[in-house]
Amino acid sequence: MLKDIVGGPLQSQEGDGRRLPRPASVFSLSAFPRLLGTALLLLLVSLPFVSSDFAEGELPPAEFHEDRHGPTTFYNLLDNITSDDYILVAFEYGPAAAGELDLLAELLLRHIFAQRATPLIVSSNPIAVVHAQNIIKKINRSIDTAEGRLAVNEDYYLLRYLPGGALGLRELSENFADIARVSARGQLTGLDFTSLQDMTLMALITDSSEDVRNWAEQVLPEVEDMDLLIATGYAAQPLAQAYADSLDDVIGPVYGIRDAYTYGKKLEANFGALLPDEPVVEPVEASSDVGDNNIVEEPQVERARATALPAAIATQAPTATSTPTATLQPTATDTPAPTATDTPAPTATEATFLAVEVISPQRVNIRRRPTTVDDVLALGYPGDLYEVLGTNGDGSWYEIALDNGLEGWVAAFLVEERVVTASEFAGGRTNDSASLPGERAVMRLDFTFRLGKNEPRFYQALAPESGDRTELVLGRDRSQEIPRLQAMTMGTLAAVLVIVIGNLLYAIRGLLQRRKSPSV
Repeated sequence: MLKDIVGGPLQSQEGDGRRLPRPASVFSLSAFPRLLGTALLLLLVSLPFVSSDFAEGELPPAEFHEDRHGPTTFYNLLDNITSDDYILVAFEYGPAAAGELDLLAELLLRHIFAQRATPLIVSSNPIAVVHAQNIIKKINRSIDTAEGRLAVNEDYYLLRYLPGGALGLRELSENFADIARVSARGQLTGLDFTSLQDMTLMALITDSSEDVRNWAEQVLPEVEDMDLLIATGYAAQPLAQAYADSLDDVIGPVYGIRDAYTYGKKLEANFGALLPDEPVVEPVEASSDVGDNNIVEEPQVERARATALPAAIATQAPTATSTPTATLQPTATDTPAPTATDTPAPTATEATFLAVEVISPQRVNIRRRPTTVDDVLALGYPGDLYEVLGTNGDGSWYEIALDNGLEGWVAAFLVEERVVTASEFAGGRTNDSASLPGERAVMRLDFTFRLGKNEPRFYQALAPESGDRTELVLGRDRSQEIPRLQAMTMGTLAAVLVIVIGNLLYAIRGLLQRRKSPSV
């Protein structure tokens, strides 16, 4: 049979004395360009982790681009959930895509936990359920106190995996009540849902376009008025974007490491404003007559009281040796005291600055940038005063300072300029204002397109409480985010160099072989 296949007698090493050709060695000259290209790629990718000097390209922005409404709505929808909401989170990626999607998945879960909502994690891949559990363990390791750590079947639920791919997703949409009763370990969860409609949102994290198709076509049509948030890798982004553009209930996509960096910056900016302000301790200058060894031993309370004494007593302080007798002189405190206390008073009240007062009868939106389609940072109420930091080019927006340290923009026709003093400015802030440090306006942003116009709609929701949940968001390790982004840039440059150099080498070798071959 072998002779019939090869068309002749087989050659053996013992027949005619000729040996079969030896296979090419791995380290032959033909394999050398591949080894050189691999070494160059590994070298350039590892450089950003060795030193910060190898920082090519720009970092992603702190905000999603204004033309990308999907990621902005993705973030604001999660910022609108409360402690009574249940979020169905689908992990549809395995360890092979962990390097690309782990950061997005971790930020998504941290955002849900910070809003005190409860995620229900499902998957049609049993390995992905275990991977989701490992990410939650990583989140728990970043929490200092054991009391604030997340507990299974209390703060989150790991449901059993869905076998059968698209058939399993169909079972999820039709028999969700039965699936939610059993955890991934076969234990009862205690959840009592009637259908998938009891969920507030659905979120899908995947690196496969087929998973995007299954969730958009098998699960989403079975529910009404529920949004599907999609976070994908770069490979699944084109199909996810097509579904997001054609279906109103598909939100996103947020994809890749660059979007994860922007997402993390938004979390840091919004939840950082909820942290309590640290008390500012003003340093007390020590007197030059006191030795360095005695500065620590002196009580700080007496120094604070000494600054509040009249100026006449302060003028006699330089006589360090006669301090007890100088304070007993009645003549030193009679004449200069009235003039010394009267002079600083008018200068303190004369300091004024430009502010704006809300004159609208309704509450107004204070936005991140001077445009009506941008995020809302806070709400201003009638009579609120804000310090003016500047204006835009045509004067239609004022840049103002908020009490939480952020800077926002308010439309000029909603406010009125005023020149106020510090006391008037402090008295013009009402207790129920949303711009106070203890409150943050959390808004849901929906974009509707009618007659070619972009019409944003905002809905106010309750702000999350400060405490361990805020620290859960801000306590994550960000040391590897920037090196990973720079490694992606360096890897792209290395791939281009390998392609260019490889083509040049093969072109030169082809020319040399043509010169050696006999001419026809």
